Amino acid sequence: KKETEVASLLRSLQENEQRVLESDERGSMLEVEVTKRRDLEDRLRAALGQISDLTTESQERKSRLEKASSVYLQQEDKLNQQIEDLNKTISELRENETVMQAKLAATEKSLASRPPIDLSKLVEKIG
Repeated sequence: KKETEVASLLRSLQENEQRVLESDERGSMLEVEVTKRRDLEDRLRAALGQISDLTTESQERKSRLEKASSVYLQQEDKLNQQIEDLNKTISELRENETVMQAKLAATEKSLASRPPIDLSKLVEKIG
C-alpha cells in the first residue's frame, strides 16, 4: 500500500515537474511574443509618426501649389486681357492705315490730275 502511495506521489511529482517545465516554456514563449509585440508597436508608432509628418508636408505642398496656381491663373487672365487689348489696337491701327492709304491714294490722284506748275515766272524773278 505504501509503495502504491509512493508511486502515486512520484507520478504526481513528475506530472507537476512536467507542468512546471511546460509552464516555464510557455512563459519564455510569451516573453518572446511580448517582446515582438512591443517591437511591432514601436515600429507602428514610428510609422504613424512618419505618416503624420508626410501628411502635414503634403498639405503644405498642396497649399503652396494652390497659391501658385491661383497666381498663375491671375497672370494668365491679365495676359489674355493684354492680348485682347493689343489685338484691338492692331485692328484699329490697320483700319487707320487703310483710311490713310485711301486718303493718300486720293491725294496722289488729285495731284496727278492737276496741270504741272509753271515755274518759269519764279525762275525769272529769282534769276
